[in-house]
Amino acid sequence: MGESVTDLSPAGPFLGESVKIWAVSKNISARFGATSVVIENLLYSLGTALFVFAGFFILLVSTARDYSLGELGGVILLLVLASIVATIFVRQSHLAGKLSLRIRKTARGQALIAR
Repeated sequence: MGESVTDLSPAGPFLGESVKIWAVSKNISARFGATSVVIENLLYSLGTALFVFAGFFILLVSTARDYSLGELGGVILLLVLASIVATIFVRQSHLAGKLSLRIRKTARGQALIAR
């Protein structure tokens, strides 16, 4: 139901996510419903990013093979790409660590962890 509202409504993501929370709040509390929607969105974003990176890597390998970039240029390009991805991952994990620490310091975060 929430996906339909997201796709068909001009309000899109704002209204659709609220409808998802409202729909599951009949069976579970609204707080847990909101948490499940946030986790769903994070997992969807992670899956999408992995899919895009896999497609880019396949495109890069097939292009390198077609244009004989398997020599030094292809290796350098792959190393640069790997270093960019590693840098993004390290920065994001550092941000996630800060966010996790901030949540653990709040009373609500400690109650959530205790459950």
